[in-house]
Amino acid sequence: VTRLVLSPQTTDEAVGNLVRRFPTVVSLEFKGSGYGVLTDQGLRAVSSLASLTFLDLRWCNKVTDEGVRAVVSSCTALKTLNLHWCDKVTDEGVRAVSSLPALTFLDLTGSKVTDEGVRAVASSCTALKTLNLRYCYKVTDEGVKAVSSCTALTALNLQQCIQVTDVGVRALSSLPALTSLDLRYCDKVTAAGVQALR
Repeated sequence: VTRLVLSPQTTDEAVGNLVRRFPTVVSLEFKGSGYGVLTDQGLRAVSSLASLTFLDLRWCNKVTDEGVRAVVSSCTALKTLNLHWCDKVTDEGVRAVSSLPALTFLDLTGSKVTDEGVRAVASSCTALKTLNLRYCYKVTDEGVKAVSSCTALTALNLQQCIQVTDVGVRALSSLPALTSLDLRYCDKVTAAGVQALR
């Protein structure tokens, strides 16, 4: 078994048993409706999967910075990390994520990340192709300017980043590979900012 797809209601104990039984798993995904019950304890068990390249923790809202640190310090081959609505994750956890050299996909939707965390990722994760910052209300133009250094980036989602203005959007014009940009509900972005991208 190299791929595990689990219900969000899978307990820490069950996750621990599964990763011990299948130590060669490279892809682990929590998929289904409702918030997950996984905690940092379960994530520490996941950190034993040294070959893990794909980790999807969407809706695992009991996971904190401590769990994120544990998994990224051991699973250094990660290419995809989905922290969608892991809303206890802050800049501290995101700084740990920035140590992943092979990371190409990062979803921080609904996290507590600020410009500081975004800067850490942008400066270190040079292979990053997709970055999702939806509902990251604390991200401002300064964070978006930092993202403009991610020259491999092809997709950026800033939906509901309500502090972003034309200043941040103009900075994105330096991204040569960008093909997808979501600015829905960024009410401070005007036609002038979009025109600058053209």
